Amino acid sequence: LEQLTHVQGMAIAMYSISQCLFIIVICVYLIHQLTRIFGIHRWTRWIMWGFYAFCPVLTLFSIVLTKDIYFAGFFIIFSLQHLTYLENGNNGNAREIALVAMSGLLASLFRNNFVYVVGAMFLLDLLAALTRHNKRYGILCMGCLLGAVLTVVITGPVYQMMGVGTSPKKESLSVPIVQMSAVYNRNGGNLSDTEKEQIKYYIPDVEKYNPMNADPVKGTFNEQGYETDRKTFWNLWKSLLKKFPGAYVD
Repeated sequence: LEQLTHVQGMAIAMYSISQCLFIIVICVYLIHQLTRIFGIHRWTRWIMWGFYAFCPVLTLFSIVLTKDIYFAGFFIIFSLQHLTYLENGNNGNAREIALVAMSGLLASLFRNNFVYVVGAMFLLDLLAALTRHNKRYGILCMGCLLGAVLTVVITGPVYQMMGVGTSPKKESLSVPIVQMSAVYNRNGGNLSDTEKEQIKYYIPDVEKYNPMNADPVKGTFNEQGYETDRKTFWNLWKSLLKKFPGAYVD
């Protein structure tokens, strides 16, 4: 936008307005779908409208210049589409498949590890379709499969043809990085010197662990060391999981 307008302030304003409109659309969709599912009373809908209209957090979201807002919106659509279709959907509807697939795809493009959630939902829907003999689960299953396949194709061959670089490994390893950092800082007295050295090797700034923000420890992750010796990293992760499952869950 800045390259298009040549004015940074105007570019930020255009982005904020478009993001604000996106949030409004998601809020409208959320209230509409919840009304379809639960038959929410009119006065309850008005209360929800008031909350969304005056909630300061949502106002701040309009000026947050990160991908998280769009990811959250598509995640809401993906989740509500499952719930709505199971409650009110038809037994065969291409529109439902497309909505599940597109919301799963777009959420995965804004946050690449979401494709694992789409894959997990595919397996759960498949299991439910086979055990409950319900065609609606089969429709959701096809939507998740299509979304996952499109994500893999776009982020793989399509990105390569367009010259788009792959995201750093630390982005997809955010959860295990934070988990091991939590163990190091909370249970460091119960770790051996070897375990501490291995953690520090892969996560040099492990002492900067913050349970509310992964960036301080993820930012300096030793990607070269990980590519050289992935086996040691995952063996360490599994051994710490066995010793400190509570820290991993937290």
